[in-house]
Amino acid sequence: MGKPLILIFFLTLPSLLGAQTVLEGDFSLSKDFTYYLKEGEDFPLPPPPECYLTDNQQNLYRTLLEDVRFLYSLMLYGARFVYIPGDTRDQVEDRFEWELMGEIAWGDPGLSVTDLWFEGNEMYIHVRYKLSPTQSARLEAWESPVFPVSGGWGEYSNYKENARQEAVRMAVRQSVRNYWQPREYERPREISGQVFLREFPRFGVGQGNERAFVMTRFRFDDIVKYPR
Repeated sequence: MGKPLILIFFLTLPSLLGAQTVLEGDFSLSKDFTYYLKEGEDFPLPPPPECYLTDNQQNLYRTLLEDVRFLYSLMLYGARFVYIPGDTRDQVEDRFEWELMGEIAWGDPGLSVTDLWFEGNEMYIHVRYKLSPTQSARLEAWESPVFPVSGGWGEYSNYKENARQEAVRMAVRQSVRNYWQPREYERPREISGQVFLREFPRFGVGQGNERAFVMTRFRFDDIVKYPR
């Protein structure tokens, strides 16, 4: 089983939005990546630029776009999360759950792949997503300083399904911890709220794990504390 290597060179940042109308960047995936396909899946993907693709390359193209759609959705719509900090002494399991608050639909005419090429063992695509006025306003609103900023690293086995998305989830969990640990003397019972990505994550691989670094903004609910 091959190890995935994903590089994202973000060309535009939400922090510089202003009148931003397009998100775009280069995304890559190792041709040795082992993808997971569910029987019967048939998504209306944006067609690649004129380029002959083998069946394996077509599957890699789809797998890469699945992750691109996830990242753009997390940037545009954010996710609702619940985090229960764990503690082995109290036998409390560390648990982080989340759900996207919106998703870019397959077949969205705003999503296009403008270039596809190969370098060494990598497949690269250049993806553009044209924002609607509502989406652009949403990103600009989330950049308000009233929403706290945090960052974190996460990793997940690249021998399992959705390794990249799970690495992002673990990185978001860590960004929650990094924000609240210096602010709460006692371990909270539950932290919840909304989170969105400020920029495209940075990815890498190491020791069999997919690694992601994220920068986030949050809207936190009131913290639930343990009774005294």
